[in-house]
Amino acid sequence: MQRYKNREARVIPIILRPTDWKSLPFNELQVLPTHGEAVTSPKEKEDEAFLNIARAIRRVVNEILNELWMKEGNALHEAKEYN
Repeated sequence: MQRYKNREARVIPIILRPTDWKSLPFNELQVLPTHGEAVTSPKEKEDEAFLNIARAIRRVVNEILNELWMKEGNALHEAKEYN
């Protein structure tokens, strides 16, 4: 959690089974599935829950890649290494 607070890591809590996660330190983070229900909960359809999780993780990965590409692009631009 400290690395998350320092913006050195991303944390994606995934609730697979019913648990008391709301009393844990990561209760302020967006959990997956998005509804905050466990994948195995009777309220969730497992396949849809895993699809929700996969899509959310893909969005986070794309955000990270975009940040890296922007950082690299800015560094190249500052070094005037462009065509």
